[in-house]
Amino acid sequence: MKITIIEHKELKKAVSARELYKFLETNKSFPELFVKNIENGYWYEDKDYIILTNKNNVDQTELVDNTDYLITPILSIKILLKLRTKRAFKAINFFSILIEQEEILEKIQSIRKQLESLTNRILYTDKALYRYFDYV
Repeated sequence: MKITIIEHKELKKAVSARELYKFLETNKSFPELFVKNIENGYWYEDKDYIILTNKNNVDQTELVDNTDYLITPILSIKILLKLRTKRAFKAINFFSILIEQEEILEKIQSIRKQLESLTNRILYTDKALYRYFDYV
């Protein structure tokens, strides 16, 4: 499965909607599948997706719209659930695992901070006890 995860400062992890569209190999058009679902009002720009605009001149008369979206794994899953194809469900599994990994990493970081705080408290208490017994 070739879906590239992009690290993004606002979205954290994201995927190109066009790349995901190519992976799906569906007969629906890109605007029908992604643009309608992204810009339907339920999702927030800069939180759930980011618009990447790129318009190219194919020749002097035709302007091709290559607008892409960086979308979060959660938004990807919501869109993919509407497709109901094998490739869509493979992508859903991929994104589900990615989300679980992210949650686990956040829990590990939280536990590390708690452990560091407890270690500092123990060291402080230990030093205080040594000072107390030095005076006694």
